[in-house]
Amino acid sequence: MRLIQISVTSVWLLRAVEMDFARGKIRNRWLMMGILLGVVLWIPGMKEAGFPELLGGLLLPVLICWIPFRMRGLGAGDIKLLCVVGCLNGSRDIIYCICISFLLAAGFSFGRLLNRKQFRTSMRSCIQYFRRIAALGKIVSYDGRKVPGHQIHFSAFILLGYAAVLGVNLCKFIPL
Repeated sequence: MRLIQISVTSVWLLRAVEMDFARGKIRNRWLMMGILLGVVLWIPGMKEAGFPELLGGLLLPVLICWIPFRMRGLGAGDIKLLCVVGCLNGSRDIIYCICISFLLAAGFSFGRLLNRKQFRTSMRSCIQYFRRIAALGKIVSYDGRKVPGHQIHFSAFILLGYAAVLGVNLCKFIPL
């Protein structure tokens, strides 16, 4: 069963990344089919794994990514894609996948800012943004995301994060 979950997740992620790069967005129909398939794949093992594992895999991405979404630092399609991964793999794997994906994206973005010599201006914009949030007392959209070249395809980092989670899980089973 685990092999089926991994295979389906990998296909869904690869297709989503392709859509994201080609169109700039991931189709809702594809994402909803992935969530439905995730639920269907959990049904046979519901007694062993439990309903909380499925529910956690579906809801944790929304809860964890709500603030970056409100800041417009993360798109709704990315969150739905994380929900697909969570539905297919459960709550523990999705937490690891989210953390690793954010770390990889942050590292890539940091390197790109350094390469383009935009680090200082970007940090100033970031500080101004957080001052604006403090002054208004609410989360608002980050204007710096509209600057050309400042957006990334986060779906690619979700795919890489999932690959890293699979690698770590595989290492648990390989005898040293």
